[in-house]
Amino acid sequence: MTPPSRTVEFPLSVIKGIGLINSGLFFEAHEILENEWKKETRSIRRLYQGLIQFSAACLHLQRGNRYVSKKLLAKSATNLSSFLDAPLEIDLKRLIKEMEFFNLFINQVSFIENQASVEINYPKINGIKSINPGSGLPELALHQHFPVLAASKIM
Repeated sequence: MTPPSRTVEFPLSVIKGIGLINSGLFFEAHEILENEWKKETRSIRRLYQGLIQFSAACLHLQRGNRYVSKKLLAKSATNLSSFLDAPLEIDLKRLIKEMEFFNLFINQVSFIENQASVEINYPKINGIKSINPGSGLPELALHQHFPVLAASKIM
């Protein structure tokens, strides 16, 4: 499948799904994005699949399943990479780079299974107006987050 040649305008449900991912509501994001993915027939469907896999990877890590999280991150990066040259409103290069850092983080942290005692900053999807799930109003998703542990949670 070839990526679209003109700037893609995402449906409101996809924008909301991105907002939910950025808010750490990975299960809810997965459900919304999956509905859009099921309806889509164009090549952009693969991008939606990559976003769903990214959301699922974060959800599995929240639940302490590092192995599945890593597998889904790899699949997500593969699907999202297909759209690096496509004119999108989201910064895929940055997201994929953050996913690479996140994967390294997952490899380095041996106590991630006890995630309840650790605060994790998950990668964010930048460059698009997303829907804040709390207000329903658009807000810019322009954050710079890298996976780090909150120092207060470690000590």
